[in-house]
Amino acid sequence: MAARVADSPASLTARPIFSILTEALGGRAKPRYFEIPKHLPKAKRDELLASFEHPDADGFRLVENAELAVLAPQDGIARYDASSRILRINTMHPFVAHFLNEFQSSVRSLPLELFAMSEVLLEAHLYQTVSEEARVQEVLERRDQLLRHLAKSTGRKNAFIIAQDLEEAACDKTALERELVNAFSSLGFEAIPHGGPGKPDGSATAHLSASQTSLRSYRVSLESKSKENPDGKVSAKTVNVSAIARQRDDFNCEHAVVVGPDFPASNDGKSALEKEIVAAKGQPDRTITLIRVSDLARLVCIQPQKRIGLDKIRELFVECRMPEQSAEWISKLESLQVNEPPYREILEAILAVQKSEPDTQVAYGKLRTELRHLKNLNMKDDELRAICQAMMRLAGTGYIYASDTSVELNQKPDKVLDAIRSLEDSRNKPAKKK
Repeated sequence: MAARVADSPASLTARPIFSILTEALGGRAKPRYFEIPKHLPKAKRDELLASFEHPDADGFRLVENAELAVLAPQDGIARYDASSRILRINTMHPFVAHFLNEFQSSVRSLPLELFAMSEVLLEAHLYQTVSEEARVQEVLERRDQLLRHLAKSTGRKNAFIIAQDLEEAACDKTALERELVNAFSSLGFEAIPHGGPGKPDGSATAHLSASQTSLRSYRVSLESKSKENPDGKVSAKTVNVSAIARQRDDFNCEHAVVVGPDFPASNDGKSALEKEIVAAKGQPDRTITLIRVSDLARLVCIQPQKRIGLDKIRELFVECRMPEQSAEWISKLESLQVNEPPYREILEAILAVQKSEPDTQVAYGKLRTELRHLKNLNMKDDELRAICQAMMRLAGTGYIYASDTSVELNQKPDKVLDAIRSLEDSRNKPAKKK
């Protein structure tokens, strides 16, 4: 990779980096894909800039090394350290995580390394050609959203189909690992797969806005335990509580979830599994929760219908340890009576904005204004976001896509409503019981 970058024209590599370094060191830019030392003495700063201004100097290589690194899930796909000239590829980014198995050998890693470096250089090119930093960051943010969505998209699957796939995977180790990550993505987490020795099957991040007193975002490590016999129970030995706690902590998660077809019944705190969980490292602040596959599938189905937020779902991990507790918690959600929101009015308002401004995304603030004028409805941005994301999970992303900042309609309102109604009809059918 380093050789290919070195053979590329300096106008496509070193000079854009020189330009972005000049802006950043002068306090005029805050790039997202570069690590640039702060408070450098003038002599060191001039030396750093000179190395990129004259990249043909003997011994200079634009990239000294590329390595996989555990960065924050919200960070971009890679970061380029301008001082060491090391490219760090973020294994916690959904695009990297979902396809990492394809590129983990030194023979096959070249495409991933080249792609990551091209993302770094894209930012440098944008700063070189676009005068407004806000515009640069907007383009990069939208591209990053696309990469994340392409990686984790389940196509046109709605919550009911994802729940079905989860239940059908209970006896297949590989399938259950995959569907567990899909289930948490459906719940609204940013879920990515891991797998391999000493790692959880995946991790899920709940991105929540901070309160006035504390941060509310949290992370969950995900572990699946399949059984060839669907009626079999996952033993305490197979759960391996100490390994679950270690993986949870290694991946900086507050909570760990273990999902399997069934587990030994609780016994007033006297069973081996209960004792091990109570005694596990990190309790009670860092938790371990056991959930049956069938109960998690129920949660996937009811979450958009009841509009259960990620802050509420955290209560499941905080309050529940054994599968019976998890099942009871989910059953209480299932019994909640929730009035249907104004789906049609919201969909028609989205369509109206898209027709008037076809080249822009429908921000929730703009949707709020349109609803007030068009439908005489007064709703808050957070409320609209929750409803639009619920419709996306009920109907599938092929019909409507709702991010944290905007919403997009890909089908006529009647088609979206039909898809939502069909899911509700499916949920009203008698449920399978173990």
